[in-house]
Amino acid sequence: MKINKVSCLLLGTSLIINASLALVGPFFPGEALEKDIDINIIGYIFSAYPFSFVIISLIMPKILNRYSQRFMFIIGSITYALSVIGFGLLVLVDEDFFLVLAIVLRILQGASNSVVYTTAYSVFSMQYEGHDIMQINSYFKVTLGAGLVIGLLTGTLLYMIGGYCLPFITFGVFFLLSIPCVIGYFPSKIQTESQIQGQLLQNESGIQNQSARLIVNFNQEENVENLEDHRQSSIKSAIRGESESGNRTHKYSFDHEKKETFELENSNSKSSQGEKNCDNFEIQHHSEEIPQNLKESIVTRIIVKCLILAILFLSLLNFAPAILAQRLEELDIHKYLYGLIFAIPCVVPVCSIFLVNLVMNRLNGNSVLIIGAVLMSLGFFVVSVTSVLFFLLGISMLGFAAPFTILPLFPLMRNSLKKDYRNSSEAINVLSGLYNAALGIGAIVGPLIGSNLYYYFDFFITAFVLGSSCILLATVLFFSGGCSSNEAGIESSELSEHLGMINGSFIEPNILSIPSTNKLDRKNKYPI
Repeated sequence: MKINKVSCLLLGTSLIINASLALVGPFFPGEALEKDIDINIIGYIFSAYPFSFVIISLIMPKILNRYSQRFMFIIGSITYALSVIGFGLLVLVDEDFFLVLAIVLRILQGASNSVVYTTAYSVFSMQYEGHDIMQINSYFKVTLGAGLVIGLLTGTLLYMIGGYCLPFITFGVFFLLSIPCVIGYFPSKIQTESQIQGQLLQNESGIQNQSARLIVNFNQEENVENLEDHRQSSIKSAIRGESESGNRTHKYSFDHEKKETFELENSNSKSSQGEKNCDNFEIQHHSEEIPQNLKESIVTRIIVKCLILAILFLSLLNFAPAILAQRLEELDIHKYLYGLIFAIPCVVPVCSIFLVNLVMNRLNGNSVLIIGAVLMSLGFFVVSVTSVLFFLLGISMLGFAAPFTILPLFPLMRNSLKKDYRNSSEAINVLSGLYNAALGIGAIVGPLIGSNLYYYFDFFITAFVLGSSCILLATVLFFSGGCSSNEAGIESSELSEHLGMINGSFIEPNILSIPSTNKLDRKNKYPI
């Protein structure tokens, strides 16, 4: 697979966005507490980001159908860069305006991030098909995890040098200066592979028609010269009184002219038929590009269940951003180590992916989700212990369980679409927005639950409630059995190949996965 300039641009943008996104969790809560902001209010500030992410994700499909992907990507990038810089300058604001500006900037970050990521996945799905989209999606996942790790490590170093402002301003200015590359290399219109093939067929048909016209014109000129010669010979023969020879010549000229006229009409008929076939191809391609009854294809039972599971698991996994820094302060851990500790859940999933790769070959999706829920419950119970060692072990277990709970949902949604809609850019845009919205809803609920439980009770009760919720969810999945085996699915070997290429990932509200569209007709070997 060849990665073009646009894909490299999107991968680099994702790296910078996630690096700057990782700065909020370890460094912002401490500054907010110094401004007399309660811990539960900090949870609302964190939830403002996914809230705007959800709203924009729901309307992004219509926006992408109206405006170009290049325009939306540039607008989203500029807005996000400016919001990151503004977030770093919050420390200079008075306490009266701190809360309002923090919420506004988080809303801008979520909205712009939704625009960038939905556009990026739409571009990937239009430029790649089959196994290639699996590869480019895996590379994109690497940038998500790598960006978080780079942001946390680099942000910690910058925080030690210049305090709270320096990390945000550095990443924001760097991202803002890289936007001219977007303007220079991002095309104004992204074409799908089928559109490119259609243009090639049109060009080939046009060349054939033009060649036919040139041949016909050449034959016409040659025939006119031959007819003129025969007429001159006939006139001379008639003058000399060679009537018999003249009659033969005249008959030959008439027959030859009739024959050439028939060949000319036949050539024009073939040219018209070629143009008609070309027009038919354009009409057929247009009907495939904008399918009818799109709602029936999107609203299926398997997609609804995957969206619900994504909301529940993301709610459980996103409890920490608002309260984790406060918990580290209670454990007497220095602020310079916050970035390193926050990086643990970003790195640990790399190890679990290899195990998920093996489990997928032996168990169905429902069993994998149950395993993930049980591992999450154990992580919550361990992290509740008042010990630095148990705390690090608990967040490591949560990061280890994340791929088990999220990755089985990715291929099922795309393959549950009807066969006629899987290559439709409009269907892809709608599915992308819905999945982003589900992840965003989970990211909204998670910080609110975590911060309010921590505010009214303590960290032990918070972790115990979340761990018990994971046990309850695993029990429901075990007795419900998931979806029926004839609904939709994907071969476990193909999903294992997809997971094996992912080098690092971490659950974020802006992560979106669009599985491949190859193997349209397949039997269900991977029920959820």
